[in-house]
Amino acid sequence: MLARALTQAEALGLTATLRAADVAQGDAETCIPHVVEQLRTPTSEVADVLGMTQREAHVQLRECALALRRLCDGPLRGMFDGPTTIGEQAWDAPAVALDLSALGAGRAGSDLALGIVMACGGAFLDAKRIQRARAAEARGQAAAKVIRVNDEAWRALPITGLGEYYQAAFKLSRDTGVQHWLVLHRPSDLRAAGDEGSRQQRLAEGLISDAATIVLYRLKAADVPLATQLFGLSTTQAELLPQLGKGEALWLVGGRCFRVQHVTSEVEWPLVQTDRAMTDTRDHVLDRQAADHADHDNEQLREAIT
Repeated sequence: MLARALTQAEALGLTATLRAADVAQGDAETCIPHVVEQLRTPTSEVADVLGMTQREAHVQLRECALALRRLCDGPLRGMFDGPTTIGEQAWDAPAVALDLSALGAGRAGSDLALGIVMACGGAFLDAKRIQRARAAEARGQAAAKVIRVNDEAWRALPITGLGEYYQAAFKLSRDTGVQHWLVLHRPSDLRAAGDEGSRQQRLAEGLISDAATIVLYRLKAADVPLATQLFGLSTTQAELLPQLGKGEALWLVGGRCFRVQHVTSEVEWPLVQTDRAMTDTRDHVLDRQAADHADHDNEQLREAIT
């Protein structure tokens, strides 16, 4: 939010004001506006931590207060300024999804919002995983395995801080027990993570070395040279990439390569079909007519039974 590193006073002050906000809230959930309030009017305890007067602490923490206030106003209003609405029962489901589609690319504040949501969402999911793992261990059970799929990662990689998060997540996966998947559209998404030669770009491309498995679907011929360079493909593998059929992929696993045909069931197809907006509207009309006929037949059947 500040587009710079925190000062020592700001880093200590944020920790102290968060603690003060927790105390002030009691059993209620602490939210960002409560921290902003503490930053704008630091308590004597916060000032003591900083070795300042309350007036001096207010001046030192003013920029942090304004930055966090931005999360509660404008295009980000309603996203970070209230308690979460998800219940504990959600964690009993076999799969949990954080839907970020409302953060449309190119909208005002969307990249900033996406970065913060993913950082907070990652921390939230990590905390819940640790909590559930400890509960399982207390019962003498093994912690559940976790697979975390990061879809549309092309939007996340250019955001400052998320490259570092993914790097740590990949390198520590054996310790955390979490298997991470990053889904990209094409190899150039890795190059687009930052300016040429930038640390952000190097972090993105470094994830390739940390990945144990790489899955490559059909690529356009123009994308093959970069894929060959990034993934270390052989001549045969590079020649195969533009020729792969629908649902076919090259799996690079531990130095070996496999040509795999992915089979999608009728149950799974609606979940992965992303071309609805591009298909012929006539097909939708025919589908709707077929559904209307089915509804009519069902209605006649109900009348006959009655």
